[in-house]
Amino acid sequence: MVCPSLVVSSWVLAPPLLVERGIVAEPTFALVLRWAMWPATGLLVAGGLTALLLKWKVISRTFRDLSVKGGGSSDFPLSVVVIGVVVLSVLLCVLQAVSLDFPVWLTIVSLVLSFLLMLVGTRVLGETNWAPISAMANLMQAVFAVLAPHNMAVNMIGSGMSGSVAANGEHLMQDYKAGKIVGSNNRHLTIVQLLAVPVGAIAVALVYPALKARYGIGEQGLTSPVSVKWAGFAELLHQGLAALPAGCMEAMLIAVILGVIITCLEPRYRRFVPSPTGVGIGMLVPGFAVMPMVLGGICQWLWARSHPKSEKTYSLPLASGFIAGEALVVLAIALAAMMGLKW
Repeated sequence: MVCPSLVVSSWVLAPPLLVERGIVAEPTFALVLRWAMWPATGLLVAGGLTALLLKWKVISRTFRDLSVKGGGSSDFPLSVVVIGVVVLSVLLCVLQAVSLDFPVWLTIVSLVLSFLLMLVGTRVLGETNWAPISAMANLMQAVFAVLAPHNMAVNMIGSGMSGSVAANGEHLMQDYKAGKIVGSNNRHLTIVQLLAVPVGAIAVALVYPALKARYGIGEQGLTSPVSVKWAGFAELLHQGLAALPAGCMEAMLIAVILGVIITCLEPRYRRFVPSPTGVGIGMLVPGFAVMPMVLGGICQWLWARSHPKSEKTYSLPLASGFIAGEALVVLAIALAAMMGLKW
């Protein structure tokens, strides 16, 4: 759960102090976030990379046990997979070169790194139930900062592509696991996933502009803590430490140290230490978005204490319904506004 104290610190206590010291001109979401994002980014990146390093044995087994054996009759032939990879890789190189002016050789590098990240991420997810998506993306940002220094566009595109492939690989494994539980097989699941790609792409192309036009981005609009962290890390790699607002370098260093310490303590003292991810997200998301999560967590805790059997049975579907229901209502309002309907 997101730590309430960090929400209060970032969005109640910090703004007047930052204004008083002349660090920000006024206590608005955008200006305060510009400062708070740096310690939050330090905490998230340090926690994610430390957690990945602590699982080095899992990573080493990924490459030691790499094999194509064990495929059954329900799997796609390896030859079909190879042909598909080659054809789609060529199309991706052309698409990114034409539409994004992204060098072909960097696309190839991204694809190779994506394959390695996907192997590591999938293995870590399978053995620990933890998907190191954010840590992988930050690692790729550092790699592309070396390959194409002082080029923020290359950093964002290359690391985004590599991180997305790794993330989708991890998500696919969860889908395949669910498919196995309901009695499906790998071939059918693969066909369904391939059919879902264009459907998902079309849905995003239609829905995102509608949501952006209706609600906007940033303060009082749509927020994405991971995107803020990702953009901030790219800016740091691109412009150097001189680009940081006053005082946030010290705060970021403290956050990095805390992120490493908390992550090292987490496996043994999970009940007593906060999650670096939860704390970092709490510093990036405005209070009006976080407090419902906090109140929901308190309600769930009270429910579990008073009636643990019903909480275990119904809390997950109830929470899922709240999340899905809110998303559908928000989407319906945005689409109606796009079509000129008034509520």
